[in-house]
Amino acid sequence: MLGRQLFVRGSRMAFSSQRNASCLVIAEHDSTTVSQGTLSAVTAASKIGDVTVLVTGSNIDDAVKSAASVDGVKTVLAADHEV
Repeated sequence: MLGRQLFVRGSRMAFSSQRNASCLVIAEHDSTTVSQGTLSAVTAASKIGDVTVLVTGSNIDDAVKSAASVDGVKTVLAADHEV
């Protein structure tokens, strides 16, 4: 949580702003499962906030399912396109 102080006409008012952090992890995969490096990145990112994983490539349905099953992943984005 960020703490700030605002001065208004000689009086001091304190307020705080809270923003939920989020992270995007770009998955490395073999079209079936996500790599150990991706799992480590998700673990680290989940300590910061909500985690979204982006899976790209062709024929990635299994990799998308693999990414969705990882603890800490809130959202999976898939960009399936023939190369």
